[in-house]
Amino acid sequence: MVKNFDILDILFNSSSEAFIIKNNCVSLGMKILDIGCGTGVMSCWLAKQVGPEGLIVAIDNNQNQLTASKVKAKVQKLKNLEFHLKSAYELESLNQYFDMVYCRFILNHLQYPMKVMENIFKILKQSGSFIVEEGIESSAFTYPYADCWGTKRWNNRIPIEDLEGQSRDNNLGMKLLQKMTNVGFNIKDAALVQPLLFTEEQKELVLSAMVKNKQSLLGSENYSIDWQSRVKDFKKVVENQTQCVAFYQSCQVLGTKPNLGKPAETPHILFKLLKISDVTKIFQNNIHMSITEIEVLLINATQNYQKHSTGVYAMELKGSDSLIGLAGFDFPLVEDYIQPEMFIKLCGSYNQNEDFLVEITTALRDYAFSQLSITHFIATLSHNDALLIKVLEKIGMQYQKSLIWHGQKMLLYSITRI
Repeated sequence: MVKNFDILDILFNSSSEAFIIKNNCVSLGMKILDIGCGTGVMSCWLAKQVGPEGLIVAIDNNQNQLTASKVKAKVQKLKNLEFHLKSAYELESLNQYFDMVYCRFILNHLQYPMKVMENIFKILKQSGSFIVEEGIESSAFTYPYADCWGTKRWNNRIPIEDLEGQSRDNNLGMKLLQKMTNVGFNIKDAALVQPLLFTEEQKELVLSAMVKNKQSLLGSENYSIDWQSRVKDFKKVVENQTQCVAFYQSCQVLGTKPNLGKPAETPHILFKLLKISDVTKIFQNNIHMSITEIEVLLINATQNYQKHSTGVYAMELKGSDSLIGLAGFDFPLVEDYIQPEMFIKLCGSYNQNEDFLVEITTALRDYAFSQLSITHFIATLSHNDALLIKVLEKIGMQYQKSLIWHGQKMLLYSITRI
């Protein structure tokens, strides 16, 4: 992809804006991350769409580009932007979650684009949108044919190799749908855009980019002819009124992070996501936790809900409004185990009901393995909790080891999806 931000803005901004508007992806008050913001043209446009109550967080790994972005925002009197000098690999260091992430012509420059998409998935809120645009270099052409532009379309078959972890991929656009689906996104829309340049003024844009980006262009297209000859030949294309130039295609994809579901109901229990309004109610039902402990659990649950596509659930007894406890997955660090941990907190006598415990642990296990991205989880319990040991072994969990946790002797059980 040509590394000239001006030509990309000129050729693609209108189609980028149209794709976002068509899909109703942006509304007032949203928090959006713009990865690789460049000179800030799209960042400033997005800032206007979300309004003063919204926020655009724009990152780029080039300080000069960020400086240009800040100037644009200042000139347009936009105060709802913040800028960070970061690479696309550093998303989690922002410690923020977003309603939408936007990324255009960035992933193709990276050796590990899938790693970045996985991190984008993590920092998106549930139902959040990821809009990405990447080029397909091999789609470029001139007609009538000229050696100076778009030779890959004529000379090569469709590039099908996956270059993940090997090198940058200038044809990443055609692979976005598969890669995003593999990460876990639900694909909502996709389109191809290819500017066709036919006027002298339009074709001059490409010529100007060639002159400014000699090394980039030679490196990406690997032309055998020398650069001076290439520029000379392209000048002829510019002057030839019958010759058109097709710029690289841009593949636009909208993916969304799926809504968090919940475990299936059991014969006696309904699960629902824990809300702040449930805290006092659960406390009043004698769950043997303080309100502070439940509130801390809720904060952790909210973070896990956003980051790991899992959460904490309030359990309701069927046929009544009684909340009988909490269950779900947390992500504590138990010694060297950085694994999701299944937990259950039941009110009153329910924590001694073997049938209820089996129902709950089975529902959590099945939900983790069938609908979440969890393939392995652990459970820790008191070494003298014979009932829970029996329940965990019933659902296939296996004893791993004993450990001391916060001064108490504990047992660690685990299970892995087969």
